[in-house]
Amino acid sequence: MSFWDTFVKVWQVRKSIEIQESIEGWFVNKRQQKQQQNNIEEIANEVDVKNSKWMQELNKQRKKY
Repeated sequence: MSFWDTFVKVWQVRKSIEIQESIEGWFVNKRQQKQQQNNIEEIANEVDVKNSKWMQELNKQRKKY
């Protein structure tokens, strides 16, 4: 193989690896974003539940006095 053929093959392999890593990074990023979205919904629901319990307890205590 000539120098030029070797150079082109090495460049192709490096580009292929770069493309594959960028695609894998994109998938990992999307998965993390999805997990964060799911966590935000869970946190918001938990805050709503705890807030309503807190308001019920607060109203109960206000009625006592």
